[in-house]
Amino acid sequence: MFIFPKTVALFSFLCFILILVPPYFAEGGSPDLWAAKGPSVKPAEHSDPEGRLILLMNQYRIKVGLRPLKPSRILGEVARSHSREMSARNFFSHTNPAGWGPKERLERAGFAWKAFGENIGCGQDSPEKILLTWMNSSDHRDTILDPGYSQVGIGLVRGGECRIYWTALFASPRG
Repeated sequence: MFIFPKTVALFSFLCFILILVPPYFAEGGSPDLWAAKGPSVKPAEHSDPEGRLILLMNQYRIKVGLRPLKPSRILGEVARSHSREMSARNFFSHTNPAGWGPKERLERAGFAWKAFGENIGCGQDSPEKILLTWMNSSDHRDTILDPGYSQVGIGLVRGGECRIYWTALFASPRG
């Protein structure tokens, strides 16, 4: 059987597109969640800092008799977007300069929540350090150990004045 060179070239091009394009689109997420572009750390393997932070938080929850939090892709995207915006716009707050807090970000992402909470951090360069900071603060610790939350998303972004921003978004879906 003879294969024409143009057919081989077209097939190679299509394979290239199918391999490279989906990760490109997956990286950015929804345009509403991609508020400010910048380098971020994506959960991909067991050693990633976002995944490690979830693992460490769940160890604390299990110690006190709580169910572990399930990682949520949508909560992670919303959290990462907030960290990215804090880095790009050089602010550190639960509320962005336009007045949007976690409630508005969750609703805009289409997440129907029954309960939600958020921890943010700035400057801690490891999951262990940010967790220690949060566990040494009663309000942050209470959020991590709240039995009303069943899911969590972590957003870690490097850059900006703090050089590293963390957002942990906790929630339980409605229904």
